[in-house]
Amino acid sequence: MATVTTLNTDYHLLDVDKIKAVHQYPTVTDGYEVWNTSYSDSYDENGNFNRWLHWGPFAELVEMLETMNLMDNKISVEYNDGLFIGFYDGHVTIGTTCWHVGDHKYIKTHEDILNAYKRYQAYCTRKVQRKNRAL
Repeated sequence: MATVTTLNTDYHLLDVDKIKAVHQYPTVTDGYEVWNTSYSDSYDENGNFNRWLHWGPFAELVEMLETMNLMDNKISVEYNDGLFIGFYDGHVTIGTTCWHVGDHKYIKTHEDILNAYKRYQAYCTRKVQRKNRAL
């Protein structure tokens, strides 16, 4: 079974300038569950191992977080406008607060996120250049 990524993520959620912080593992978002996906031990359409299927409207956000090395189980993405999007065991929750399980403060700041995004953009540029040279 392949990962389904047919729904687009709202572009405002993909704007790294609007992301204030990423609260890392283990963090829980207080709010309403808006998406639930199933566990899988299969591979996605690109041949990459895929733990969860059907991220639906959050697929592009998940992909961006994964490529920036910020995606993990039990995290919360905090936006400048006070919105929190949480990922917890395949459940996506939207709320206005989050809490950290245990006594940790593993938080990636906006500056950390921008640095990760710059590294990701440089990676994408190099990947395109290598592909163009191969042609």
